[in-house]
Amino acid sequence: MAKRIRNKNIHFMVSEEEFELIKENMQESGIRNFSIFARKMLINGYIIKSDYTAMKDLTKEFGYLNRNLNQITRRINETRNIHFKDILAIREIVNEMKTDLTNFLHRMFNKFEDK
Repeated sequence: MAKRIRNKNIHFMVSEEEFELIKENMQESGIRNFSIFARKMLINGYIIKSDYTAMKDLTKEFGYLNRNLNQITRRINETRNIHFKDILAIREIVNEMKTDLTNFLHRMFNKFEDK
């Protein structure tokens, strides 16, 4: 028998659901040989590492803005009238939230486009 090029064995267990997903993915790829499919996926597959730092920062920023909005709302409810400066403050808070969200989405999309 000729000497094998690939002489290392990899063995792992999967659940029934995982096995079905693997079969579906294999079928979609058009590769019929599981060994070839597994080797290709393990070598060339994507590694997705989730970094939620930006999302946490955005959530914290929304929390600050929300507290400001709640303070304005409480003052309006207590005095039963609304001042023009309150309307301007609310508008500013909403604009800040829009800006923060837009910046966040741009950073996220740019991160995906760079890869």
